[in-house]
Amino acid sequence: MGTVKVLPEDLAWLPAFVTATYFLPCPHHAKGEPTNNFALSTRQTLCPQCATGRRATDCIQIRRSSYHNVVRVQDVCKMFDVGGIQTYVINSARVVFLGERPHPRGSKGAGAAAAGGA
Repeated sequence: MGTVKVLPEDLAWLPAFVTATYFLPCPHHAKGEPTNNFALSTRQTLCPQCATGRRATDCIQIRRSSYHNVVRVQDVCKMFDVGGIQTYVINSARVVFLGERPHPRGSKGAGAAAAGGA
């Protein structure tokens, strides 16, 4: 049996942050605003209206990149060290994917023909 790693107290919110479902309609607002913020203190997703008035250090904004959830490194680097996490540059902003980064489905170029041995 492997050992179970316990997160430090100040990072106890991290599993809920990574596994939360984002961009659903907010249940508290008639407009159905997408829940694209995460509140560290309550460990819940929030829409921009629900997040208004919270301390800037309590909320993290989640963004979309090709249908995948990402956060900007500048938004989370004060909360934890991102040194060991793979980052990517998207639209000139350094980001971290919340889930596994999607991989290309397959090559569609000259490399594919060469790999096929044609």
